[in-house]
Amino acid sequence: MTTVKNNIMGRCVWMVLAIFGLAALVLSQKPDVEFTINEELAVSTRVGNLQEVENVFPDLSKEERKSLQYGILDQGDVSSSLFNITRQGGLISVARRIDRESICFTVENCIMKVNILASAQNSSQFDSRVITVHFKIVDINDNSPTFEKSSLVLEVPEGRPQDTVLKIHGANDRDFTAEYKVKNYTLQASQDIFSLSAHQSLDGSSEIHLRLKKTLDREIQDTYELTITAFDGGPTPRSSTLLITVTVTDQNDNEPQFLSSNYSVTIDSRTLPNHVVLQVSATDVDEGDNALLTYDFTKFQKPVMEKVFLINSTTGEISVAGPLRPGKYEFIVEAQDSGSPRLKTQTVVTINVNNTGNSPPKISIATLGNTFDQNVVSVLEPGGRGLFVAFVVVDDDSADDVVCHIKSDVFMLVPVANKGYKIVLQSSVDREKVAFYNLNVTCEETGDQPLNNTISVRVNVEDANDNAPVCGQQRYSRTMSEGKKNGEYVLQVSASDADIGLNGAVRYSLQSNYTQYFHIDQLTGVLTAVGDLDREAHPTITFNITATDQGNQPKQSWAEVVITLEDINDNIPEFQKKVMVFQVQEDVEENKVIAHLVANDPDVGINSQLQYVFTGSLDGSDRAFTVLTNGSVVVTTKLDREKKSNYTFSVMVKDNGTPSLMSRASVVIEVLDVNDNAPAILFPKSQNYTVLISSVPEKGVILSRIIAYDDDADDNGVLKFTLVSGNDDAAFEISETMGEIKVAQGSRLKNNKKYDIGVLVSDRGLPPKFTTANIKIDVSFNNITQELARQDKESKDDYIIIVAVIAAVTVVFSTLIIVAICILFQKDKNKETKHGPEHVLTHIGIHGNVNSSEKVTPILSETKRGPNQTPYNFRNVSSSSMQEKGVISSDLICVQVKDDGSDLPKGKSVSFTVSKSDMVSPESHYIIARNDLQQSLSECGDSSMMCSSDENASLRGSSLPEEVRGVSVRSYHSSFFRIRKL
Repeated sequence: MTTVKNNIMGRCVWMVLAIFGLAALVLSQKPDVEFTINEELAVSTRVGNLQEVENVFPDLSKEERKSLQYGILDQGDVSSSLFNITRQGGLISVARRIDRESICFTVENCIMKVNILASAQNSSQFDSRVITVHFKIVDINDNSPTFEKSSLVLEVPEGRPQDTVLKIHGANDRDFTAEYKVKNYTLQASQDIFSLSAHQSLDGSSEIHLRLKKTLDREIQDTYELTITAFDGGPTPRSSTLLITVTVTDQNDNEPQFLSSNYSVTIDSRTLPNHVVLQVSATDVDEGDNALLTYDFTKFQKPVMEKVFLINSTTGEISVAGPLRPGKYEFIVEAQDSGSPRLKTQTVVTINVNNTGNSPPKISIATLGNTFDQNVVSVLEPGGRGLFVAFVVVDDDSADDVVCHIKSDVFMLVPVANKGYKIVLQSSVDREKVAFYNLNVTCEETGDQPLNNTISVRVNVEDANDNAPVCGQQRYSRTMSEGKKNGEYVLQVSASDADIGLNGAVRYSLQSNYTQYFHIDQLTGVLTAVGDLDREAHPTITFNITATDQGNQPKQSWAEVVITLEDINDNIPEFQKKVMVFQVQEDVEENKVIAHLVANDPDVGINSQLQYVFTGSLDGSDRAFTVLTNGSVVVTTKLDREKKSNYTFSVMVKDNGTPSLMSRASVVIEVLDVNDNAPAILFPKSQNYTVLISSVPEKGVILSRIIAYDDDADDNGVLKFTLVSGNDDAAFEISETMGEIKVAQGSRLKNNKKYDIGVLVSDRGLPPKFTTANIKIDVSFNNITQELARQDKESKDDYIIIVAVIAAVTVVFSTLIIVAICILFQKDKNKETKHGPEHVLTHIGIHGNVNSSEKVTPILSETKRGPNQTPYNFRNVSSSSMQEKGVISSDLICVQVKDDGSDLPKGKSVSFTVSKSDMVSPESHYIIARNDLQQSLSECGDSSMMCSSDENASLRGSSLPEEVRGVSVRSYHSSFFRIRKL
């Protein structure tokens, strides 16, 4: 185990030595990478990426460089602290503010050297490397010239001659680059009295010379106001100004002179206080205040000398201040005139004190490092027993031993061998209870005729930050209205701190996440609202205000603030939808409520009380509905879906606030069908319509067709055809969905018989409605037995001729029927029926918004077509009917015909143009008219669907009507399909 540990430690030592060796080698060489950046870049600004610098690792691939990890060496170094590098990726960014003037004040090329260690985490092939990166910091013009002061008063004695120069310290610019330093000055003055020049020094500083252009006369003008502006040489020069007041004064050009250069006197130690021992005197040849003299000790000797001697500032008399200690006192006295500037002179005074008898002990108080005090010392609370306060110094010249004592419960004297005594604490102190103590220290000789002396000491208790601020209230509350605020007063928080100075200076602050709404004055605690207060978002705003003292270890307290917002009418009531769609059956009773409008207003109280108003029809129709103030939609007239299937009108909602706010929306009423219409027969119209059969037909031959329609919708409009009479021989059958009368079995036909076929046409409503139609079929074979025998014997060619003849007759007959149908359509155009012949294409859903530019894909939703259902029919409609439906826009879509018939080619598609009616909702139904295919059709949204652009494209499918099969699309331009909501 010891060997293993030693091996590990050895390896670590070698690794550390290797790293430091590499670092030393790198530091002695040129940098591996150098970046040039401007100073004052924002923190986190990207500087560069070592991973992207290819010449740093020329032997590594891009993928190998990505696996490297990086770290900055010498973390405590100033250069290294300026930058960060990501451990993965090697991205270098600014870590803190870079001020070139602070880090390279005197260096022309400011280079920050940073050593970065690169190592591979999972590779033994790569040796750790130290990359030396140099960051060249480029100076920018980020400092303005600055004067030592923003304003300056110059006193100029009157009578100074022309060209007198007043010297002023120039502005200084901290920027290093010479172009960014101060380049020029300008002078602004109301009078042409001064001129300005500047002189540059080698260290970059400058001196401004104000030159008098004429002699000043104080009696004419005693002050002049000047403005000097300094400009640097940056691209956008920065500047600063100095305001100068020039005051013209009387000239004081003579110093006072003492009558003697030194004074000396000898006195005895028993001289009493206030006794004058000496008078000094000086003169000044000036006049007025310039010659008015005052006397004093020098400011350095004054605190000590005033304990022993006093000087009269007017007369120069020096007197005794207190008990004298034998010895020599030598000090300096100043005489100063009252001119401007004040001139002074000094003289030396020597006073010799002779020892003329016994004297009481001399006592003084000294603190650490200061023996020249005013007998005022201090101690920091709370202190503690034995804490040193001050020294009591006993005069060494006292002949006898001296004993000192003090009366105090808080302080005590501790003797110091041959040195006097020290004052220490007996117990702790509390400044908030007692701010200072006055102590009397009495020292007494121990001889036969002992003398004593007493000295007073003031001990100030220095404050410690041992008290936290206390808020006047723990909870502050205010009710105010919501809305935009701009400095509106809210309330004032007040806190007190028993401490003093910075320890008792309270500053107020607000939670950071509420500064967008409120501001608090940190000194006064006044809270003002500055943001947009929204009651709907925050009915009550609760936050804390912190009161913090300014001690070295700040203490805090908190107060809760609760702001309750009162509502104003600042929200518009909004309907849940801009277009609201309701459905109602056409047989609804008049004056019945069919729907309720709902709008929301986030305000409260009267501001949220809503009224609904009907504002007008949007489709030009008569008013069939009304809206009550409570939002109820009431039908006011009898509805008929077959005349009008939907209604669109506008509504308004408004609140009761002041001012009232409102919004509008559209209401679409879809009238749902009830089975109130029986099928109508279009063909045959006449009871005398007769079909003639002159030869034996084959099974399944179509003899005629009942053409009918039903104005109702959905199942109420889907027709069913049934033979109800006249088919006694079961020779005929009818298509239940198409109305085609066919031959069931030709052999059952009886010659020379007239069949009166009754057909019941019913819809699929509940209960169904129906009507009847009659077709007469006249069977008249010419010698049927001979005909049948002949048919058996004739050749195939003869049979084809017969079939052709029958087909020709059928075509002629069908043509006549079609002509008759067209005549009937023409006659029925002005009738109140909704459309012409109708066969409805049902169960097609459209997904998407056909009014938008999006591609939409209609999908056949029918899952299984029964044997008695035909999903594909058509309806002719006139252009006037299209206008009645209010077609307002079109989008090209593809309808992919899907059917379970085997003869429908998979994927065959037909092109349509879908037109949206403005009278219906987008999800209700659409009118789809076939495209005339004059232009190529656009590509469908579903790549599996094909849009035909061929004019000859045909409709195929086993379920399509007979006359539609195989007919070109173009021949059905007048057809349209209606697609209903699933």
